[in-house]
Amino acid sequence: MLVGAPLIYLVIPQFIETAEFETQAGMDVLLYMLMLLAVIQPMIVSPLIERHHLKTHSTGGEKSQSPGQLYVTLSIIKFAVVETTFIYGLVVFCVTGSYEHMLWFYPIGAIWAVVYWPRRVKYEQFLQKLGTP
Repeated sequence: MLVGAPLIYLVIPQFIETAEFETQAGMDVLLYMLMLLAVIQPMIVSPLIERHHLKTHSTGGEKSQSPGQLYVTLSIIKFAVVETTFIYGLVVFCVTGSYEHMLWFYPIGAIWAVVYWPRRVKYEQFLQKLGTP
């Protein structure tokens, strides 16, 4: 879905009439606020969520999940946070009517997708954090 949903978001503007969104008052502020959120949110939210789940797992709260299941759960949550970047772009399009402004969010989302994409090395680092051999 991390790949499919952003592609769907690219198509949605083709079906939205933007003539009513032509006003400029405050649009630049919204654009820059959402762009700032798109850059900072995955950097802050994802580690906090991971830390919480690791703490809960280590204290016995989530022992029903294997380390692999916990890693998949955290990966899905991180992807959801990354997907908000693309959604911010869609919101900017809906408010400003600017398809170009929407596309500014795609490189940011792609970078975060690469950062949080699961790899074997990251899984092994995750297991070390859990203290699992």
